[in-house]
Amino acid sequence: AVAMFTAALHPLVKALVAISSGVDDPEIIDRLGPKPLLVIHGEKDTRNPLDQAVELYNRAGEPKELVIYPGVGTNLVGSKVELREKLGTWLSEQLGESDAYSAALDARNGPYPDIDRPISPEGSDSPRHLALTRDDMVDMEVDAIVSTAASWLDFEHNTLSGAILERGGSQIQEQLWAQAPLFIGDVAVTGAGSLKAGRIFHAITGGDHSGDTLTMDEVVTITTRDVLALGNSLGLKTIAIPAIGTGNRGFPIEKAAQIMVTIAASHLAGQTTLEKVTFAVVSDGVYRAFESLLTLLPE
Repeated sequence: AVAMFTAALHPLVKALVAISSGVDDPEIIDRLGPKPLLVIHGEKDTRNPLDQAVELYNRAGEPKELVIYPGVGTNLVGSKVELREKLGTWLSEQLGESDAYSAALDARNGPYPDIDRPISPEGSDSPRHLALTRDDMVDMEVDAIVSTAASWLDFEHNTLSGAILERGGSQIQEQLWAQAPLFIGDVAVTGAGSLKAGRIFHAITGGDHSGDTLTMDEVVTITTRDVLALGNSLGLKTIAIPAIGTGNRGFPIEKAAQIMVTIAASHLAGQTTLEKVTFAVVSDGVYRAFESLLTLLPE
């Protein structure tokens, strides 16, 4: 979960340290030294996180690869949206145009090429495709992207859904709220707002159950199966899916990869309108887990 979160935040962010006391900050920064660092603001800390980001950034050694992200208890900024805008602007100014940023992007994308494996459906000579990419799913031009949410349907508690809200617009959140209540195992459909995708499938993977409690194995299995079935029922051709359950839910990435690749390959081999299923992942570990399985499939 940590690796996924840090990679999604910024390619220069490689490590995570939790800080909840102003007294601890200098000691922690000095001990870690000049290395990429993400500081998670303590939930009960009342300092302004943007000011603290600048202070810690200035304290850090070279290269300047330090950023702070607020905890949910931060209360000195008017709203999370305002904070995200200010922090994003500051981060771009400090890191976004630097040589280090470009180098980090090259390093991230270089060893992680897109993988595409053909799946031969029964009774057809035209193969379908099972793919893996580290491209930003929120920016992908596909018929549908899959996002995960908890049953309280608040986008700001999840890195992926938060990016969807910020870049796609608040109407996506409003469309999802209109479909409440939703429970673990449900999948809701909304428009994609300003995004390039045709629509968004919101898979509920945390929060409240409507009946019997599901294990995370069952949640990942049901969610993968149902989003693909939904894509087929809507006549879609392309869909992008994240590594379900491996973020905030902490599901083992190897198990997620095994479940999702198996189900997707089976779906594409059967009767479906889907022509391409893409796993869009953000962390090194998740990529490697999916890569190890996809490379077992014939090219």
